[in-house]
Order: sequence, then structure tokens, then C-alpha cells
Amino acid sequence: MIISDAVVQCAKWLAYVGDNLYEFTLKLNRHLNSLRARMGLPYWSLSAYLKQKVKSALNYVTDFEVAVASEALPPRPPGCGVRPYSSCRDARHQRRPVL
Repeated sequence: MIISDAVVQCAKWLAYVGDNLYEFTLKLNRHLNSLRARMGLPYWSLSAYLKQKVKSALNYVTDFEVAVASEALPPRPPGCGVRPYSSCRDARHQRRPVL
């Protein structure tokens, strides 16, 4: 199941809002570019602008999640190499004292 199917099945209101916002964006883009044409300005894509902003925000959130996840991992104890020996695993999963 892809994400859009899950949205349609589990949150129909979200699909409805998304569809209405998409239609609104298309109409707004049409009106903005009509106004821009009357002012002698070139075509400007609202959808490309919004896509870039959403992508930037998504990258920011993803980078934050990666940073939080890497900080949440306990440090590897000294003497533990790349291979996960049982003594290293035991040492890594011990509770660390709270400072």
C-alpha cells in the first residue's frame, strides 16, 4: 500500500483538504501569471516554488531525525572493532549513569 492509499483509506478528510488545496493552487497560479503577464513579467511556476520549499523543509526534518538518532545511540566501548562480538554488544547495551 502506498502512502496516498493509506491517506485515502484512513484520513479521508486529509485527502479532501489536499485535493482542495491543489485546486486552489492551480487557480492561484493561473491568476498570478495572468497578472504577471499584464505587468510584462515572465511566467513563474508557483508549483515549482512550493515543491522546492516543501523539499527543503523535508530535508531539514530528515537531517534533524538523523542527528537525533545518531545522538541516541550509545557510544561503542573501547576495544570493540567493526565486528559485533558478544562482549561488545553486552557493553554497549548496559545502562549508562545519568550525570
